[in-house]
Amino acid sequence: MSDPTAFLLSLLIGVVGAAVGVVGLLAVQGWQLKVAKDQAKAASRLIYLEITYNVSVLEATARIGTGGVPQLVSSQLWQQHSGTPGPVSRVHSRPHQGPLFVS
Repeated sequence: MSDPTAFLLSLLIGVVGAAVGVVGLLAVQGWQLKVAKDQAKAASRLIYLEITYNVSVLEATARIGTGGVPQLVSSQLWQQHSGTPGPVSRVHSRPHQGPLFVS
């Protein structure tokens, strides 16, 4: 039979290695989540600003009284980033996201 001390030492090394691996995995996942949230916030800001711009153009057009929808209304940023904010943000926080991102 082998030495019990060597067996316990090998077991201890394995447990410490597993613990270090788990801590590393959790750190990397936390960093990836932070990056994803930051990207979602940036995309939400862009979309909010585009919507605000479009609303102001439509309000100005309504005040002036010109016919038709102006060609200044944009949807490019919405089309680029519309899928980004949804998966990361929580459903209950979406109605009041806009004002928070502009300040």
